[in-house]
This record gives sequence, C-alpha cells and structure tokens, in this order.
Amino acid sequence: MQLKIDRLINPYKESNTYLVSIDDNRIVMIDFGNYPTDLLNEYLKNNNKQLVAVFLTHEHCDHCSGINELGDYHDFDLYCSEACAINIENEKQNLSCYIQDLKPFKILQKKRKVYDGELIQLGGLTFEIMITPGHSPGGISIFVKDFVFTGDTILEEGKPYLAFPHSNKSDYLISITKLLNRIQNQTILPGHGDDFQMTESIRKKLKLTLEH
Repeated sequence: MQLKIDRLINPYKESNTYLVSIDDNRIVMIDFGNYPTDLLNEYLKNNNKQLVAVFLTHEHCDHCSGINELGDYHDFDLYCSEACAINIENEKQNLSCYIQDLKPFKILQKKRKVYDGELIQLGGLTFEIMITPGHSPGGISIFVKDFVFTGDTILEEGKPYLAFPHSNKSDYLISITKLLNRIQNQTILPGHGDDFQMTESIRKKLKLTLEH
C-alpha cells in the first residue's frame, strides 16, 4: 500500500495538519489547529473520506485548537500522550489563554492515551509511537512506513524551540537522542514547514544541542 498523505496549513502559526489515508475511504489526522472546519468537511465529502482518528503530536494550541469543533461533526478516536491528555484540558498548559488570535479552550472529550513503543493498527497501517517530550511535556513522534511525524520536536532548521515555561531541555535531549538513533531514510513531516530528509547538516545541529 502506497501511503497517501495530504497537508493542510492552519492559519495560526502556519502549523501543519496531515491527512493520512488508511484505506480508500478512511483517513487518520495528525494535529488540527484553526483550519476552517467547513473546508475540511467539504474536502472529506468531495473525496468520500471518513475521519476515524486524530493523533496529537503535543498539546500546544496551534496544533489542537480545532479539535472541539471537529468533534461536533465527526466521531473519531483522539490519540495523545498521557501528559498531553492532561494539558489539553488546561487553558494555560495548552497556551490558548495567552493567544489573542484564538479563544481559550479545553479539550474534554475522551482520550486514548498512547505509550512509548506502542504499535497502533488502523486500517492497513501501523502507527508506531515514540514519546518525545522537551518542546512540551506531551510530545510524541509517530512513525508510519517511511515517514515520521515529529510535531515541533524536529524542524528543518534543526534548532530546538524550548522557550515555553513547561519546555524542558533535559527531556528534549533524551528525545532527540532517541529520534536520531531511529531516523534513517524516513521523510520527516514536521509541525511547521515542508517535509524534509534528515541531512548530515541537520543531524550536526541537533547533536550540537546535545553537547551544550
């Protein structure tokens, strides 16, 4: 099965939403910010697609602010880490109370908590979970075939963003070590920006983070 992935760009912070086809008629979503839900619904209808699951790479509002409205239209399972499950219920921890462009929110719907190394079968695909906190406490990366969704843990410039009150450099260094040991030829699908390959330049920048 050749993996089909479409990308939507959310208006706020231009964060990415990914739509992964798990068969001819069902999709899994990775993150959902403030992309217009009516446009998403139109896309799903026109392409005869049903949304069955959403994975959150972490709890920051630019990656999950649309989840509550999405739940008004679709019945889907919400997958996230244990820390993310807690933090998306808190306006301060999901940062929405600090953002003028978004309304403060809490995501209270039922969550399916995921764990390090867990393999989740959806349709004909296996979603492999790696717990990768640091940028935020609730970070995960998701491996699917020859792709990895890294949220904001790895971006193409290779520099970590650890400026949030709940960011943690020690956790980040552990997460980056795990990812660098695991990523070989996978295409990286980040939380912001275009997809890219792990080049030696990016690897060196990330390793410099480990050394300082």
